[in-house]
Amino acid sequence: MEQVNDMNDQGIIESSNYPYNSHVVLVPKKGGKLRFCINYKSLNEVTHPITPPAIDLSHTLRDIGKAKIFCILDIESGYRQIAVHLDSRKYTAFRTPEGETLQFHVMPFSLKNAPATFQQLMSAEVLTGYISEFCFAYLNDVIIYCHSWEECLGHLQSVLEGLKLHGMTCKLLKSFFGKSSIDYLGHAISPEGSFRQHKQRQVFSNLKNSFTNIHQLHLPQGDKSLVLQIDACQNGLGTVLYQQDVEEHPHVIVYASTRLNETEQRYHINKQECLGYEEIQVISRRATFHSMVRLKALKWRHKSRNSKAKLGQWDMFLTEFDF
Repeated sequence: MEQVNDMNDQGIIESSNYPYNSHVVLVPKKGGKLRFCINYKSLNEVTHPITPPAIDLSHTLRDIGKAKIFCILDIESGYRQIAVHLDSRKYTAFRTPEGETLQFHVMPFSLKNAPATFQQLMSAEVLTGYISEFCFAYLNDVIIYCHSWEECLGHLQSVLEGLKLHGMTCKLLKSFFGKSSIDYLGHAISPEGSFRQHKQRQVFSNLKNSFTNIHQLHLPQGDKSLVLQIDACQNGLGTVLYQQDVEEHPHVIVYASTRLNETEQRYHINKQECLGYEEIQVISRRATFHSMVRLKALKWRHKSRNSKAKLGQWDMFLTEFDF
């Protein structure tokens, strides 16, 4: 693999004889290229988590104040600037499609504590004394804010010297200098203040309206099919019964939800969804059903030969409808 050869040439990986290893995953990037990643799921499950430095967005926006000039530095391959301890390198072992086992010299992507480790390095070492004074860092991005060009040049030099001291480099194509406004974590920041970007404002507005507006329920129309959607999770389930108009817009007839008790939480997902049908059966008996769709759980129950009492009750409920 070309990416493996490149990492080997750069001294990022080395041969390993560790008997356990993780699988390679190639994730598509914008532009058609592939990102080389390792599936460290099993390793992450036994890794003790560390807490990254907290980022208070409101305090960050307050610290920027009336800054007029901004610079954004993109740290190139930031994780690879952090060496993996010699005793821990074996845990990063992975196997290539050709069957070769390799391990990392530097911190790879996908490790559970990789983002927190990098954030800690940037905040406590690389930019120590600068954070909240004239810059802040979030993952690979370092944002510098200034009030004048002279101040900007001085702050930029201080940050670049800190990066150089720790062997870090910037990607010029993704770095910006002397900007009058920037976009950061969904906010547009400029000397006039900070504002949520339009897309985030619209999403927030829609969410707020969903919680505060009264939802109109509709009476079932006997000549239309009923659609029953159920979403079950470990702790509860939600049910929506609706019909669609000629333009396929949903007209909700009833909502229902419930929490699952300890016994129900151990049910198979199909069995949990059957509980959702109980939530709407009282109302559904008032309507004449033409058909019911998205009832995979009930179809599973209908085909099942299990004669347990609870399942038998669902069978009786099922026989009343055509789906």
